[in-house]
Amino acid sequence: MKQESPPVPPLFSPAFLADPYPTYAHLRRTTPVHRIATPQGFDMWLLTRYEDVRAGLTDPGFSRDLHLAPPEATALTGDPDSAMNRNLLTLDPPDHTRVRKLVQSAFSTRRVNLLAERVEGILGGLLDAAPRTQPFDLITAVAHPLPITIICELLGVPVTDRDDFRAWTDGMVSSARPDSQRLLRQAQEDLLAYFLDLIRRKRARPGTDLLSALVEARDGGEGLSEAELVGMAFMLLVAGHETTVNLIATGIKLLLTHPGERARLAADPALLPAAIDEILRYDGPAGIAFMVARRDVELPGGVVPAGAVTAALWHAANRDPERFPDPDTFRIDRTERSHLGFGHGIHRCIGAPLAVMEARLALGGILGRFPRMRLAVSADELRRRPAPFFRGLVDLPVVLDADAD
Repeated sequence: MKQESPPVPPLFSPAFLADPYPTYAHLRRTTPVHRIATPQGFDMWLLTRYEDVRAGLTDPGFSRDLHLAPPEATALTGDPDSAMNRNLLTLDPPDHTRVRKLVQSAFSTRRVNLLAERVEGILGGLLDAAPRTQPFDLITAVAHPLPITIICELLGVPVTDRDDFRAWTDGMVSSARPDSQRLLRQAQEDLLAYFLDLIRRKRARPGTDLLSALVEARDGGEGLSEAELVGMAFMLLVAGHETTVNLIATGIKLLLTHPGERARLAADPALLPAAIDEILRYDGPAGIAFMVARRDVELPGGVVPAGAVTAALWHAANRDPERFPDPDTFRIDRTERSHLGFGHGIHRCIGAPLAVMEARLALGGILGRFPRMRLAVSADELRRRPAPFFRGLVDLPVVLDADAD
């Protein structure tokens, strides 16, 4: 007798938030270009196959400009003309090209490598302060303060403000909560007020940091509007640490729950770059690119009609068996590493080199220093943040030296 498949969790349900991958597999098999009605009242088209997602991310028929989205969608994202929505994620060429050029050099591989010693120093201090034999939250103690400290120093932002950033970021991504729209709008307002004040202070007393350089570029007539200046500050700070927090935490969690892969990495530390690619493929922190179709766009899996709000789902694409054999298996020696964990094309994450460097040093440093580290709770007790297209843990309770006397 043929065995029945388990029911597929509906989109936006608690079961979907806990594990979206069965739903994505169902969509890839049945309707890879899939139309849904969102809880906010507008239709959205989901791209779920690797081939469609990759093609969609480079097709000029899609725009990132929120002005093209229906009012029901912008009621969720906020005013398209708001400074918070004038950043690399929402700009098309030529504006995107002009703005990205101003910050590209700060995230080059060469510049990022110069920060490695500072990352190692911060990580060492955080681990020195952590308890050895008592459970504690690795996110609060290590995975969050490490990248927020680095991006604050790079931008010239007081690191004492990092707890505020965490609360604001929670409001930005907790889109499955009943009060999500209120939280999002409040977070946007708080961040806008903060950055307007910070830019005012940078104008009065500039430093050698990236934000001072952007203020100088704006005031020197280098083609950066005031709204774009604020939008860039917001994107670099919030996106610049949030992705890395979740990459580090998820990476530790996956290696602790896959002891064979952890042992493989311990035996061959040269596998660490491949392990980070596999973490990004298997359960990466960012999972979506929002776009609007300027015209009918024909993709391998179907047609997206003109005007359609479209979500290219990186998480779904990264588990596509047509691209990644045995995609639901976490395997750090995987040779196919062309994942979309940082997106693709001109909108690929500008901070990817920094995130990878921080994750490489954090995972290597933590697991190398504490080979007996374990979870302090069972894996099924770990809590996910309530966002449908972003993947991150609420906390990560661990014991560093589980077998110490």
